[in-house]
Amino acid sequence: MRAGFIVSAMALVMLAGFSPRADAENTPPPPANKRNCQNTIPFNKWLADFKREAEAEGIRPETIEQTIGGLTPDQGTIARDRKQGFFSQTFIEFYFKLATKNREQMGRSYLARYKPIFDRAEQEYGVPGPVITGFWALESDFGGGMGKLSVLRSLMTLAWDCRRGDFFRNELKAAMKIVERGDLTPDEMIGSWAGELGQTQFLPQHYLNYGVDYDGDGRVDLIRSNADVIGSTAKFISSMGWKRGEP
Repeated sequence: MRAGFIVSAMALVMLAGFSPRADAENTPPPPANKRNCQNTIPFNKWLADFKREAEAEGIRPETIEQTIGGLTPDQGTIARDRKQGFFSQTFIEFYFKLATKNREQMGRSYLARYKPIFDRAEQEYGVPGPVITGFWALESDFGGGMGKLSVLRSLMTLAWDCRRGDFFRNELKAAMKIVERGDLTPDEMIGSWAGELGQTQFLPQHYLNYGVDYDGDGRVDLIRSNADVIGSTAKFISSMGWKRGEP
């Protein structure tokens, strides 16, 4: 019966949003500049300054080169950031496009297949399985649509860009720390143009701070490990103020 809650959970996700542009403590990000702002700092100068900043914060020089050495900005990422129209839709339009019967059916099958893991996550974090599957369905169709772009290149581009540079500099440094921790290699960091990773689309700071090694293999893999996805998503939702047992 609880599986019937999946569509309601998807509506909840659409109303609340799952990828808040906030830091690890979920405080609001600084205001973005206007969409028509112009970059005034040459990329090579910005890159040299950023590398010094990252090294000063304890990121190893070899990690910096491994992750962003040789990369160039992607103008397509900047164009996408300037032209987002997704949230110009009404909620009803949004709902009927995204809360589909197929996603509900997939959610039911995942709840059955991974029941012990969902039960463990609910016991530890208080977040029911249908809520987790609601996020999972909408963010990537259960891993079917995680994005196909280099997350490191996207993050570097947005960190250099004038619109939200301060915010994305921190996300880029978090992505480097994920590599240093051994969770993912740079080549495995394939995701969205906005730098989100994994089956429930975590920004790197959220990946770093809320990712859980739920399958016990020694790394947090939100791309391939469904157990890690379930545990980490539950922990992140809990961190945002989810109250156990409330409707």
